[in-house]
Amino acid sequence: MTLITTPTGNIGGQVLTNLLKTNEDLRVLMRDASKLPAAARGKVDVIEGSLDDSEAVARALRGAQQLFLIIPPSQTYKNVNDYYLNFSNIICTALKNEKIKRVVFISGTGLGFEKNAGPVSAAFLVEEQLKATEVDLRILHCGSFMENLFHSVTPIQMRSQFGTTVPGDVKIPWVATQDIAAVAANLLLDKSWTRQSAVGILGPQDLSYNEIAKIISAVLKKEITYATIPADAYVGMLKQFGSSEAAAKDLVDLYSSMTKGTFCRVERNATNSSPTGFQDWCERILKPMIENKVRCKSR
Repeated sequence: MTLITTPTGNIGGQVLTNLLKTNEDLRVLMRDASKLPAAARGKVDVIEGSLDDSEAVARALRGAQQLFLIIPPSQTYKNVNDYYLNFSNIICTALKNEKIKRVVFISGTGLGFEKNAGPVSAAFLVEEQLKATEVDLRILHCGSFMENLFHSVTPIQMRSQFGTTVPGDVKIPWVATQDIAAVAANLLLDKSWTRQSAVGILGPQDLSYNEIAKIISAVLKKEITYATIPADAYVGMLKQFGSSEAAAKDLVDLYSSMTKGTFCRVERNATNSSPTGFQDWCERILKPMIENKVRCKSR
């Protein structure tokens, strides 16, 4: 039995889709069972509840052998470390009590070097707690999700411009969530691995935001520009869209850490350079959103 968390998110949903094509015995933990994709209904065991509910987590893990884990993103928390560790404490207790054998965990590429990188540094704290449980563990150190650019769809539509606080020439690895989901699903299907190690998933190349703007321009056949936004203005903008002040400042800290190499701590090689290129992803995924052909989906 494999338990999948965040089964309606971009990564969790694709992991679920991939595993539905196999004979794997599947269970999902989700807040609202009515949101389970139609293709999965009647084919998976559904536990309704939240990942921060100790009783629901224990019930979901009971009888399972392995866990696919993502800490659900939030823009309303008061403290990022407390937010991540609250989930981690509950999950790690249940892993021990229910004697779970294996975990695949989605994390970032910071590796703990930068202590104030918002969710990236908080995810590293979860890594350390998972390691302490002594389960067989694979930590997926992922580059920046291409799907993070979904937040730029509206400004591109309205102004042909998008921006963050990151200088336009800073290069980082960009990875499509479909590649992350493929690696995760393959690990969950491969029953041979044991012990604890990490797997990098970095996409095919590092790109700067200036380079991304040029690729989007070529795909849309119109000029799209990237602008670096002052930190205070960016925090204010995020708060207008519902972010807590803490979450907004943490995102700025995460962006600031990019200039210090936080997203480049995992050394690129042939094995961790996943296949989906940005232009291909832009053609298939981002362009239809910008042209209002499909709706944006949260992670």
